[in-house]
Formats: sequence, structure tokens, C-alpha cells
Amino acid sequence: MNDPQSSIIAKGGYIFIGLWYNKPVGCFALIKKEIDRYELGKMAVNKSHHGLKIGQSMLAYAIDVARTENWKTLELYSSTKLDAALHIYKKFGFKEVSLEDNLEYLRSDVKMELTLLNVT
Repeated sequence: MNDPQSSIIAKGGYIFIGLWYNKPVGCFALIKKEIDRYELGKMAVNKSHHGLKIGQSMLAYAIDVARTENWKTLELYSSTKLDAALHIYKKFGFKEVSLEDNLEYLRSDVKMELTLLNVT
């Protein structure tokens, strides 16, 4: 991601920074796939701040944004090596789905989706 402005934001996506006492310690992107389908990507929390539930707060915020925007689906790619992350995604309602062929993420071996029920 050498140019997040053109690769994410200019294509209708978003980038968020997670703060801890006003200092950036995490980030994630919502990458537009279709009009009402976005990918939750590039989520990370600084190792010095693991265990503080910052990732869970960012995930909850991402889901709130998706619901506010009336998106139908959030998808993400992960790895079976990331047990804690997969547990959290499942806790928030993400379900495993089949991976596509020719996946662009070399380290990913899991795809998950969250179907959002738009209640207005």
C-alpha cells in the first residue's frame, strides 16, 4: 500500500486510525468492493498495545460505519495462524466463506463475511 490515497480513498474507501490517549496505535481500512460490499482490511494494533481491546473497539466501529452507511456485507481475509483474530471476528458475527481462486493476499487462507441487517 504505497499510495493509500489512490488505492483506497479515491476508490470510495476509508482509512481509520485507532487512538490511545490521543496517540495513534492502530489502523484499519474499509475498501470498497461493490456499492454495498466493503472489505475490512489492513487492521493492525501496535504490539505494545495488544491486550487492551483496541482491535475489538476498531472492529465494532467498522461495523457501526457499515450499518450507518447501509452496506449489506463486510468481508475480510485472514490467516488460520491468527487464532485470536479469528476468535474475535467470529465473536462479532463473521462467518467463514469460500476463498476465491487467484487470491491477491498471499498469506490469507481464510475469508469471512458479516451480513448486515439494515434496520432503519
